[in-house]
Amino acid sequence: MDILALNCGSSSVKYQLYDWKRQEVIAKGMVERVTIGDSYIIHEVPGRETYREEYECPDHQVAIHLIIKILTDKAKGVVSSMEQISAVGHRVVHGGEKFTCSVRIDDKVLDAIKEVQHLAPLHNPPNISGNEAAQSVLPDVPHIAIFDTAFHQTMPKHAYTYAVPYEWYEKHGVRRYGFHGTSHLYVSKRAAAMLGKDGIQLSIVDRRCDLADCRGHRVRDGGFGHPLQRFQRGPGENTAQTHPFRAEPTFSFVQVARHRYLILERDNVAPGARSE
Repeated sequence: MDILALNCGSSSVKYQLYDWKRQEVIAKGMVERVTIGDSYIIHEVPGRETYREEYECPDHQVAIHLIIKILTDKAKGVVSSMEQISAVGHRVVHGGEKFTCSVRIDDKVLDAIKEVQHLAPLHNPPNISGNEAAQSVLPDVPHIAIFDTAFHQTMPKHAYTYAVPYEWYEKHGVRRYGFHGTSHLYVSKRAAAMLGKDGIQLSIVDRRCDLADCRGHRVRDGGFGHPLQRFQRGPGENTAQTHPFRAEPTFSFVQVARHRYLILERDNVAPGARSE
């Protein structure tokens, strides 16, 4: 059984084809510059030279078709037909409070993902586009959504609530959700296996300074709510993205990022020099 994993970004599609029986990656690669022109694919197969091809991909559907074409190519591919692909896994950045685990994608699940795309407007839309494209190419196999936020949904309310007006959470979903949960879940389970223990307690800090306090594979606290925020240092401190809610409840992430830049520019502070 071969499983295709897809990670669709705003201008790229990363993929891996995994042989479940042999427990190994048999091909991987990426399509870069999707939707923005001068697209190309890089395709890697163990034991072969890396293959690169210039191929214009105006949307994610064309990129998915290109990946399938390369995977099934007689000279460059690793499968003889699409029938060898038994399932497709999709990375989805944000599931809001709706999803606590990976789920098989159907129309209801896809609609639910669309409902929370305002919480990750740079990530969820291409995740959705990639899923729809893959479903059109591989309609007869199960498609599974794996959420970055799902692993962190065991955080108690006091841990995910920001020190800001509570109505922001009630009206707009402003709270700490936690990200990169797929990596944190793997690390917590792998650490337990290596130590020969089942219900260990550990704190995970990855290269982005994203913190997850895990107890028995359940997140009890975390330090990552939005891309500009890491650890909360005191009452009233919050992420840059929450400031515009004081005046305007419908800001998108892009608008909020621009708002933050203007504040720092006005105060003559270089963007990135501070997070509040």
